[in-house]
Amino acid sequence: MKRTRFWYWAVQVCCVFIAAGCATQSPMNTPLPEFDKVFYVMFEDNPELASNDIYLKGMKIGDIISQKSAGEDVHVAKISIDPKYDDLMKDNVIFMVDDGRLEYDTVDEEGQDLNEGAKILGFTGKTSLYWFRTKNKVRNVSNAAVEKAEELYNRVVD
Repeated sequence: MKRTRFWYWAVQVCCVFIAAGCATQSPMNTPLPEFDKVFYVMFEDNPELASNDIYLKGMKIGDIISQKSAGEDVHVAKISIDPKYDDLMKDNVIFMVDDGRLEYDTVDEEGQDLNEGAKILGFTGKTSLYWFRTKNKVRNVSNAAVEKAEELYNRVVD
């Protein structure tokens, strides 16, 4: 009977040590890897990308995961941005194709953080980007003119 109890306790102690040893090797104790955030770049025309890399001033910041046409006039590039460049992803970001490469750019000085999965406007070249900037500056000036006219009108009426 004493031998049976001895083996019973010996097995219990071994189980405790084994469980403790396993716990130190548990995946719960290892940090999870940081995954790249995914975004969607929307183009009006086929971007004709020759590379799957994304650049900012010659420095690689991410990858193109896939490309898909959604009709004749909409093309989507699913992209991932390296976690160390997360702070660059704001709502003022656009992407432009330059020599077959996707390049990061901005259309305004400051922006708010983008959520993963956000849709970002893409341009097939510098000309389409410059045209977009010109149209928006004109539109913003137009909005300012309308607001100023409304302000002057309210002064007269009040």
